[in-house]
Amino acid sequence: MRLNSIEERDQAGQVIELIRRTILSFRPDRPEDDWTEAYELLVKAQESLIKNHFYSEKFDPKLAAY
Repeated sequence: MRLNSIEERDQAGQVIELIRRTILSFRPDRPEDDWTEAYELLVKAQESLIKNHFYSEKFDPKLAAY
């Protein structure tokens, strides 16, 4: 999938935030280490994307609907 506009990038960032929140609130039948690793990778990715101005100036991950 290609993100052609800044709005699409912002929406993708909101999706990353929702996945992070889901991992924190959902305890699946998997070893916790697997989910902790996935969560940490998403945190690093999100921080990198924000730092490198992938999203618009208005992007705020806290606004992701849940």
